[in-house]
Formats: sequence, structure tokens, C-alpha cells
Amino acid sequence: MLWAPLSILLVVGAVVLIVGRHLDLLLTGDDGATAMGVNVPRFRILMLLLVSLLTAGAVAVSGTIGFIGLLIPHLAGYFTGRTSARLLPTAAVLGAVALVLADLAARSVSDGAELPVGVVTGVIGGPVFLFMLWRRYGKASV
Repeated sequence: MLWAPLSILLVVGAVVLIVGRHLDLLLTGDDGATAMGVNVPRFRILMLLLVSLLTAGAVAVSGTIGFIGLLIPHLAGYFTGRTSARLLPTAAVLGAVALVLADLAARSVSDGAELPVGVVTGVIGGPVFLFMLWRRYGKASV
């Protein structure tokens, strides 16, 4: 049961890392990426398909875990910057560590009961996400 999602994650993950330079070019905007030779509409569709496959492989193994994929890449960006060659592996490792820590927290709530991991990630991730939104947009409107 693990081989199909694992092979998808390894193959598609390797392809995403290989095209990481094009991902970095998208940071310059559509015009900048087009000037550097990237077919932006086609590349976006390709990345949408690849990221959908990666998400499907991860969800098939672990189930739906809220806020890990939303918050951890931002945290990884603080450590490595926005270059995809460093950001993607760092986000993957930090996501795994965060999920293990959330699972440990869910299992150690009480002796007989166990919370779902999604509850723990939601309780922690919700306020963090709201803080990130406030920091980005709240100050500009005040």
C-alpha cells in the first residue's frame, strides 16, 4: 500500500526539484519569466498537475492534515529564502517534523484518549495563520 504513493512522491518530487529554476523565474512575475524563456501558461498547468499528484500521494499515505502545507513552507522560507532548490527540501523536512510533533502532542493529551492530528494542527495552525494574515494585510488597512 505504501509503494504507489511513495513512487509518486519520489518521481514527481524529483521532477519538481529539477524544474526549480523555472519556479524561481516565476518570482520575477509573468513578464520576467517569459523574457527568460518560460512558457508561463503551460508551465503553470504542468506545475498544477505535478503539485496535485504530490498532494494526492501525501494525502493517500497520511490523510488530510490541515495547515501543515499552508504554514510550513512560509516557516521554511524564513530559514532558507525563496529559492526553490533550498525551500522545497527544507519545507518537506520541516513538514515531516511538524507532523510528528503534532502526532506526539495528540497522543499525549491524556492516557486513554487520543485527539486526531488534524485537531492539533488546526488549534496551532489557525492562530498562526490569522497572525500571518494580520501581519501581511492588517497593518496596511489601519
